[in-house]
Amino acid sequence: MRKRKGPTTKEKLFFWAVISLLSVFFAEVLSGSEPFALVIPWNPLVLMPLYGIHTLLLARLVFRGKPTFTSLFAAGCIFGLYEAYITKVLFD
Repeated sequence: MRKRKGPTTKEKLFFWAVISLLSVFFAEVLSGSEPFALVIPWNPLVLMPLYGIHTLLLARLVFRGKPTFTSLFAAGCIFGLYEAYITKVLFD
């Protein structure tokens, strides 16, 4: 029997979808900004890729080495700054 070296592509896509969904939930639903963000059909098509790509890219940068409080704080600040700008430009 051959050993698996890592997750399959299907498992990676599922994980990325869950991370994107959680990112939208924490940013939009819990803050009260868009309480029904996951119910309206248009929002998951726009918000999940938007938040998902940001989250995955920043997580990849932060977790390259050992994450510190400073790197996590900086990533959160960067995420908040350009996420606010992008969503304001896109939706206003």
